[in-house]
Amino acid sequence: MNKEFLEKSAKQAKKSVSGRVNLPKLALVGVLLVISFLFTKNILGLTSIEDRIAVLKQKIAVSEAEHEDLSRRRKEVGTVEFIEKEARDKLGYVKQGEIVVVLPPEDYLLSLVPDLEKESTSRKKNWQRWLEIFFEDIKR
Repeated sequence: MNKEFLEKSAKQAKKSVSGRVNLPKLALVGVLLVISFLFTKNILGLTSIEDRIAVLKQKIAVSEAEHEDLSRRRKEVGTVEFIEKEARDKLGYVKQGEIVVVLPPEDYLLSLVPDLEKESTSRKKNWQRWLEIFFEDIKR
């Protein structure tokens, strides 16, 4: 039995020695893994750079639009009409012979306006109101 066991062990040892991986093959697989990792990292870096470029292009477009608006307003500010409008609106200046009308706040004015929708739906017809006037004494 010991002899059989030893023979089996020897065969298994031979198989494990012949089943070993070559060192050059292992090194080649390692180098390929490193290269693929670096390649993948570079591709991901490029996509993130493309995303940043898109965001920066959007920011440039917004800045250009803002610049155009500010340039237009700068030209507007220098005009006589603008200066006159600002003097009237902010400083209360008027031309000779003009009358200044000061209105109350808009919310107060709106509170004074009757609600036409409610009034029209709750409104009685003219003949009904006449009946109420004539027969008011009878109801009492």
